[in-house]
Amino acid sequence: MPCEAHTDGYNALVLHNDCRLAALGHPTQSGAGGAAVFPLTAAHTGVSLTSTSSPSKASASFFRSSKGDCSHGRQAKGSKGATHHKLGENGKRQSLSEDLQFQEFNGATGKNVVFAPEDLPYIPSQIIFIAWAFGVDNIISFNNGENKVSQEYEGRVNLNTTTAALELKNLRLNDSGSYKLTVITTSQTSTGQTSLKVYGESESLIENLSSANIICEGSGDITSVEWMKDKNPLKPSNRIIFSFDNRSVLISPVIRSDSGEYQCTLRNPASSETANLRLIINYGPEYVFINGSNEVDSGRPVSLSCSATSLPSASFTWRFNGSDTGVTTNTFTIDKSDITHSGDYICTAYNDVTEKNVSQSHLLVVKEGGGGGGGGLTTGAIVGIVIGVLVAIAGICGLIIYFIKQRQCGR
Repeated sequence: MPCEAHTDGYNALVLHNDCRLAALGHPTQSGAGGAAVFPLTAAHTGVSLTSTSSPSKASASFFRSSKGDCSHGRQAKGSKGATHHKLGENGKRQSLSEDLQFQEFNGATGKNVVFAPEDLPYIPSQIIFIAWAFGVDNIISFNNGENKVSQEYEGRVNLNTTTAALELKNLRLNDSGSYKLTVITTSQTSTGQTSLKVYGESESLIENLSSANIICEGSGDITSVEWMKDKNPLKPSNRIIFSFDNRSVLISPVIRSDSGEYQCTLRNPASSETANLRLIINYGPEYVFINGSNEVDSGRPVSLSCSATSLPSASFTWRFNGSDTGVTTNTFTIDKSDITHSGDYICTAYNDVTEKNVSQSHLLVVKEGGGGGGGGLTTGAIVGIVIGVLVAIAGICGLIIYFIKQRQCGR
C-alpha cells in the first residue's frame, strides 16, 4: 500500500513510516514513528513510480500527495471517548470503538518499524501499565516500572514508556498482522489497534534474463509525462519501449547499463510532480583471471590472486589438482613452496544473485634445487661465482704478462 499524507487541521503535510518524498520544503519538526512534517505548498499531484520485472520481480514505490486520500496513514480525528474512525482500503472509513488512534504500517524484511499512538488521551506521567500484543500473543508489557518481554521477541523490541510507542526490529514476513495496545493510567484504560504488512525483498534484476516495466501513476489533471535516466532524457530503443500514453516504460531484456536513477515527472499548467526509482542490474561473473607466477624455485613463497567482473561482487573458491583446498578468499598463498605444490590451481568465481559461476585455471611448476637446501644456487652464491671467475681471469692475465716480460729480459 502507498504511504499517506494528511492535513487534518494541522496545516502541514505529514508523512508516516517508510514514506519517501522529495522535500516540498524544509522539515519543521519530527513526529511520532519517524514522521516528518513539511509546510504545505501549492496543490501537488500524487505520483507513484513502480517497477515490475519478469521472470524476476523487483519493485519500489514512491508516493506524494497533499490530499490525504491514500490507503494508509494518519487516522481521522474524533472526540475523545467516542467512536473514532480511520481511513481503510481505498480511503473508506472504518469504525473503531477504541480510544487510541493509529496509522497502518508497511515494512520490509530486515527493517524496523515504530508503532506510535497519536493524540494521547492521557498524561504520560499517569501511565501505570502498558501492554502490546500481536493477535492473541503478548509481545511486551510494562508494569510497576519493569518491562517483561516475551521470549520470542527478546532483542527485537523496544518500548517507550512515555509515549507507549513500540519499536519492532528486524522485521519478518510473519510479523504481518494486527497489533493491539492497552494502556492503563491512574484515571482510565485506553486501547488501540493497528496493522502491519511486511513485504519481502524484491527479487533482483539479472542482465539478459529479466525485464523491467516502470510505471508512473498519478492523480489529478495530467497533461504531460517526462522520463529521465541519470538526469538525461530517456530515449526509446529496440529494448526501451514507451506505452502509448507515455505512462510506462518497458525495458526488455535489461542490461548492466540500465542501472541508474529513473525519474518520472507529471505536469499540468498549474504544477508538476516528480518520482524517482533506482534500478540495479546484476551480472557476472565474467573475465575471471588469475595473476601469479607460473614457475618458482623450491622454498620460495607463492601468491595467486583471482579477480572477476561481477555485480554484486563474486565469492571465490580454490581447487588444487581437482581437490577442494578450503580457501574461500580471492588470494591463494603458499608460504614455502616445494615440489608437491606443482600442479593445476583452479579459481571459481560465484555470484549468489545471478547464481552463475565461472572458473579459470593456472599451472604452477615448482623447480627442485631451490633455496630449500637441495643444492640450488642462491643469488648470493651466483654473485660470488661471478666475482671468483673475474678474479681468476685477472690472475691468468697477470701471469701471461709476467712470462712475456721474462722472455724479453732473457733476450
